Amino acid sequence: MAISLHEISVANYLQSLGAVSGFLDRGLAYLRENNIDPEQIVETRLYPDMLRSKGVPVGKRDFLGTLRKKT
Repeated sequence: MAISLHEISVANYLQSLGAVSGFLDRGLAYLRENNIDPEQIVETRLYPDMLRSKGVPVGKRDFLGTLRKKT
């Protein structure tokens, strides 16, 4: 049985989009909890330890999103 391009690509893109949405929501919640202006973050550059210079508690799982399970 042949596998389609749709089957091998769409699920990966949906996982990535879910991850991006999730860590952006988490970051915005952190900013609001700590009274930090989101506009200030837009101009922030990467810190040497990559994507926590303002203290936002994100990690690898936030960037991976919900992992797909083979069914």
